[in-house]
Order: sequence, then structure tokens, then C-alpha cells
Amino acid sequence: HSRIMREYNDPQYIRAYVRAITEIPSQDFNDGLSNPFPNVLEGLDTEDLPSHLHDNGLHKKKWLSFCHFAAEFKRADGNLHDATVQAAYDGAVLVNARDRALAEARQDGTIAAAAIDKAAKEAAVFTCVTDGKVVKVFTHHSEGGKYYQNLVACESLLDYPNRGCELIRNTQDYARSKSYELANLLGADLEEKEEEEEAPLKAKKAVVEAKGWSFWPW
Repeated sequence: HSRIMREYNDPQYIRAYVRAITEIPSQDFNDGLSNPFPNVLEGLDTEDLPSHLHDNGLHKKKWLSFCHFAAEFKRADGNLHDATVQAAYDGAVLVNARDRALAEARQDGTIAAAAIDKAAKEAAVFTCVTDGKVVKVFTHHSEGGKYYQNLVACESLLDYPNRGCELIRNTQDYARSKSYELANLLGADLEEKEEEEEAPLKAKKAVVEAKGWSFWPW
């Protein structure tokens, strides 16, 4: 997996493999469901956040917070549809965590309501699913009490391996920026660590836009 994913030289931004997301409230979207186990989950190290944000940890030991990227991997003979369903649940949990953090901040009144309302309208959570042959990227957001999962990009890792890898990596980059953006909006004052090495892949730039966000998918 690490061969197709971006590796960050950033101790504040960490990755978990097949780790249950346990710190989620019981709500309609997860009623009767077991905790999700994303194959890959990326977010900020809770220990690097100020104490008033520690309640945003997604694990019992407060390991990861403000996660905006999850990935589900299947074997080449696996079921990509199942991975997509799993990603939908992963995304719903991450959207719920983001929405709760923003709602609590707005209720506290310590942050400008306009900035919070703007952030709340963004499709800022991303998931990636792949079976090693095809990679698909989805955005996730809630609006009007409803949850949405939208396919925004799909690429072949067999026909266009560089473009497929860049799709995953640039999605990671954008999601990482959203993790820092949300944490800092809520008062973390973190500096995003720059990578020391350039990614070896080069590919065509094309922008995708949907519901107020844009990023370079490949």
C-alpha cells in the first residue's frame, strides 16, 4: 500500500492501519453497526493538539483527530463494491466527527460563525477504494440532515499507473490540508510540515470541482 500512497515526513500527521474508530456517538447512521475498521486512516496526532481539542480523538487512547482521509483495499479478486460500502461508512463517521467539532465550536461562540458555517458546507472528507487494478475516490458530506457519498474520480492502475497513484496521493494531500485547516480554525495553531522529498511521479494536471472544493486529482 505504501508504494502507491504518499508518505509524509510529518510527526503531527500520522496513519493508522486497520484500527477501529471507537469514539463515535450512537446515532441513526450507525445504529446497530459495529465500529468501522478502515484499512488506512490518516489524521492529526491528538497529542499535538491543545487540550480543549482532545475530545475530538477517534480512538480510546485519543490517537487520531480531525481525519479527512480513509482508504479501503481489496485483493485483485476481491469485491470493490464491498470496499465502496465500507468507505461509505468510514466517510459517514468522519463527516459526523467533523460536523460535531464545528457545531460545538459554533455553540461556544469563540470562533466567527461565518467561518464555521463556510467550513460546514464543504465536502472535505475523502475516501479511496482500490483492488490494485482500479482506484476510485469519493467525497463525503452532509447537508440538510442527509449524508452524501459522491464519486469524483476513477483511474486505472493497470493502464495508467502513474495517474492512478497521483490520484491517491493528491487526494491524500488535499485531505491533509483540510485536517490542518479544521484544527487551526478551532484554535490549534499548527504549522503544516513540508515534505522533504518530491514525489517521483509526474502526471497531467487537471482540476476537479464539486461543492466548493477543488484539487489536482492526477
